[in-house]
Amino acid sequence: MDVNILPSITTTNHEISKIQIRELEQNSSIQEIGLFITGLNSNKERLHFLQFIKDKLPNISIPFSHVRIDSAPEELEFLTNNFGTKLFNIHGNHSDEFENSNIFKYRDRMLAENSHTLNKSQMKNFAGCCIDLSHYYEDLKNNKDWVEDLEFVAGLFPIKANHISAVRKGNIWYAEHINNYKSDMDYLKEIDKKYFGEYMCLELENTILKQLEIINYIKSIL
Repeated sequence: MDVNILPSITTTNHEISKIQIRELEQNSSIQEIGLFITGLNSNKERLHFLQFIKDKLPNISIPFSHVRIDSAPEELEFLTNNFGTKLFNIHGNHSDEFENSNIFKYRDRMLAENSHTLNKSQMKNFAGCCIDLSHYYEDLKNNKDWVEDLEFVAGLFPIKANHISAVRKGNIWYAEHINNYKSDMDYLKEIDKKYFGEYMCLELENTILKQLEIINYIKSIL
């Protein structure tokens, strides 16, 4: 199956972020990435980081980015103007806050992510869904009630993007933002492809080199 899976820069671990950017500097063949800017807690930090990416990777495209409910319009404007960002997402459970936020004017490009549940009432302010496939799979195994809500919403609204993290089994199935084994991605074989969006972004604190290996593996099993 032909799928568009993007490596990503994450911001939970700042040292990893720097390594990911350095790798991208050294690999000009990568033209598109996803961005998870949610690990930076202030508008000043996020704008500084975006400028840092622009300085280091002037030709990179970021079509899709996970932003925060407290993001400022300047952040989304910077992403749009400098990286050609088309779509953003926040968690769907922030729907009411989003309606009263400074970034509500981006609602026609804002997607709601399942965290873990996502219901119809939360979708009133969004342009579509970003299904986190790892959380969806966790709930398929651990919480069927949440799955019913999400699948109902997914049948009504367009699915435009996905997050992909590692999933493994302990006492229960659980998602991780570090991929250790190829089998951490095998869960994707069990998910109906109708839940796949145009942009599928790895949400992993792995190096870009490792992410490229993971992408090749995912493509080989789908």
